[in-house]
Amino acid sequence: MKKYTFIITLIISLVLISCSRESVEQDIYFEIDEDLLGEVYQDSVLSIGMRVPADWNDLTAQFQDSAREQFELDSDYWGLGLSLRKIFANTTQNISFLLFEFDHTQLDDDEDIAINIFLDRISEDSETLMHGEYQHNKISFIQVAYRVNDMINLKILGETRDDSLFVIDFFIPGELYMDFLATLESTIGSIHPLSV
Repeated sequence: MKKYTFIITLIISLVLISCSRESVEQDIYFEIDEDLLGEVYQDSVLSIGMRVPADWNDLTAQFQDSAREQFELDSDYWGLGLSLRKIFANTTQNISFLLFEFDHTQLDDDEDIAINIFLDRISEDSETLMHGEYQHNKISFIQVAYRVNDMINLKILGETRDDSLFVIDFFIPGELYMDFLATLESTIGSIHPLSV
């Protein structure tokens, strides 16, 4: 009986592992609500385009220098080779997202190790709410949501076909997270590679 239980458990485990691998390779569907989205942003350096949430402003020119100074102070995390590209925010709700280029070529390690370093640098003082990997529009994503105090940080690492890496950091007050979930899904769902 123990032998059959072991064999059945092994078969179920192999099926689940097989299914989980397939789901990572499959393109994930995002429901996109066009009413929640505003302008189109294209980044030729990152080779991606996306829709910015409606009524969110581009604050890059205003805050780029102060943001870079802040990131340099936190060299443990931001010393990874991140280069700030854009800052968009809804200032009335205190919600923002930052877009970074992740130059993993500055690291001595290969890309897989760079991705693990990215995941390891998430604050130890945080509570991880979700971690997942998927593909969408021919871009591979690693997505982690975690809470630090009253803020939720939705951190997304994307890899395009040309092995470019980018990071998007959404910062949302915890009490507003569910209210803006459809906006986040629409924005993430709009990310696509630029035509070569």
